[in-house]
Amino acid sequence: MSLEIKFLGPLEVEAGGTVVTISGARRIGVLVRLALDAGQVVLTETLLSDVWASSSAVTATKQLHIVISKLRDTLGPDAIETVPGGYRLAVERDHVDVHAFAHLSRQARAACADGATATADALFRGALELWRGPVLTEVDTPWAGIEAERLEAERLSVLEDHAELRLAAGDQRALAGELAGLARAHPLRERLAAQLMLALYRDGRAPEALEAYQRLRRAMVDELGIEPDAELRRLHQAVLAKDPALDLPRTRRLQHVPPAELPADVQAFTARTAEAERLRADLVRADLLSDATVTVIDGPGGVGKSALAVHVAHGVADRFTDGVIYVNLHGSTARLAPLAPPSRRCATCCARWASTAPPSPPRPRRPPPAIARSPPRATCWSSSTTPATSARSARSSRPGPAAAC
Repeated sequence: MSLEIKFLGPLEVEAGGTVVTISGARRIGVLVRLALDAGQVVLTETLLSDVWASSSAVTATKQLHIVISKLRDTLGPDAIETVPGGYRLAVERDHVDVHAFAHLSRQARAACADGATATADALFRGALELWRGPVLTEVDTPWAGIEAERLEAERLSVLEDHAELRLAAGDQRALAGELAGLARAHPLRERLAAQLMLALYRDGRAPEALEAYQRLRRAMVDELGIEPDAELRRLHQAVLAKDPALDLPRTRRLQHVPPAELPADVQAFTARTAEAERLRADLVRADLLSDATVTVIDGPGGVGKSALAVHVAHGVADRFTDGVIYVNLHGSTARLAPLAPPSRRCATCCARWASTAPPSPPRPRRPPPAIARSPPRATCWSSSTTPATSARSARSSRPGPAAAC
């Protein structure tokens, strides 16, 4: 029988798809203690120490046997296995919400380290949504209190990691409101206070950011007799001085509706491995360095330049929080299509090729001013706010259009 156990909030148990009720503090305590080590052996001595605490050994052992029997009646005879020295809960670890939370949190932090911010954001949100309220309130033992504090500390750590990601993405307005309540509930947590100060400052609420610092300082001095750490004091001074270094970098600000204009990727893209890897490396390097990069793909018509550019852009699109822009510059026309407005931070590839148009007529030696023309050129926007230009020489007899993604 499949089990689902949730105790990141009031205890909820499903056995075989049916919600079941577990009553009694010790039944709940034993089930949760086994669930924390789901699939592994929990020694009898550990269960007695954690759940029965001060009860006598003889009485507690008999009560444990009764509790295990009652839990099997409720969850199914195979739910709890008796093994030498203890018991094992026969449930997949990801069917226990505390283990699902830990797994999602690890994945989110790994995605952050890899620069996959959109993936990390979704994973952090998924992990935090598993929390439904205070944990283990049904069990009144020292072990339950210690475990509840540990789990709450882990939740706060994940919240702070997610807040760092959201601050970097420009979500300071929504974040300021969420962090304010958390900072009041945890008045001695310095990282939380620093994130609240920065969110308030970037939202144009510098006086409130200074108030948040003073609340933390008073709490630390009154309860611990110490001042905030040096990093937080520097942040306080920077807010007082309105240091531009506190502002969100322009290349990191999210647009409300990031453009996503890539055509569909080729379903079965093969070969071009070296070229694709070089393009990807150029774009990833530009993203990490917040640098302007223009990459040109050159070759005769029909060899797959556009397919290569689009395929690579799909592979790195999640790294560029301001979206992805694709501009079709029409390979068969001499007149270039107007470019879309620049994205502050977008994945950009350029492809250009020889035009099939006939050679241009020779330029007159001294053309009248009224008919003077600039040489045709194609412009691609990159992560810089200054447009980067890729143009053929004015002396070229075959000016070619370009395609950008």
